[in-house]
Amino acid sequence: MEDSNKIALYETVNQFICSLIGHPDYDSLPRSFLYPKELPKKSILFLGLQPPMSEKKGHTLKIYNQERDSDETSYFKQFEEITEYCNTPWAHLNLLYFRKTKNNGIDELLKTEAGVWFIRDQLKITDQFIRQIDPEIIVINNTDACTFLGFNKTVQKDAWLDYDFVFDNAIGTYYWNGTPVFFTNLFKGQRTFDKGSFERLKWHIRHALIIDLEKKKKEVVAFKNEVVKSQKYDFAAEIRSKERELEDRLGKLRFN
Repeated sequence: MEDSNKIALYETVNQFICSLIGHPDYDSLPRSFLYPKELPKKSILFLGLQPPMSEKKGHTLKIYNQERDSDETSYFKQFEEITEYCNTPWAHLNLLYFRKTKNNGIDELLKTEAGVWFIRDQLKITDQFIRQIDPEIIVINNTDACTFLGFNKTVQKDAWLDYDFVFDNAIGTYYWNGTPVFFTNLFKGQRTFDKGSFERLKWHIRHALIIDLEKKKKEVVAFKNEVVKSQKYDFAAEIRSKERELEDRLGKLRFN
């Protein structure tokens, strides 16, 4: 039975990758892919660029379980620490599904029309997943990922997914589509990272969550009051339930 709190990637991505592999224009392009089976909705979404290099040669397609395999991956441990601190589930998704290779890097792919479309096709499907996850926070952990999302777009430069990021002084970071967004280069696998910067990022994400939830609660309360004025008391009770849910989350997040 499918979990309504998660989105399933397997069937969609598997069919999509099969279409990439079978495309005659992509014969000489990377043939090794990796992606998660499913991801939780309403999570802190960590966005990377592409999966790590595979030791196996030729065509490989590997699916991993985020909850199970995260126990064995130090890269994910940092995400778990943040989400425990923020009392919010986490998800990790790469914008691209093909693994890094020595001879077919992104810069090389972008030199050919087939390579550009190979990347663009993957970005389109990832965009669908990001919107389905409907994250509470997005953390982008790669400079090239920022470019593909549209952060560095100019009149002369391809906007790719063309996301509009707007800086908000109240939370001290950007919003996209109503979601707070953070940009960092802290998470680099086994590499030692700046602990002080990591602690600041944890605090900032939690702070942004609090501000965002306070804003949502205020909107819910205002809507509830309007419903009460119209004497739709059953509907008002449903809205009050949502208000209590937000207050409960805020109670766990607020700093003592």
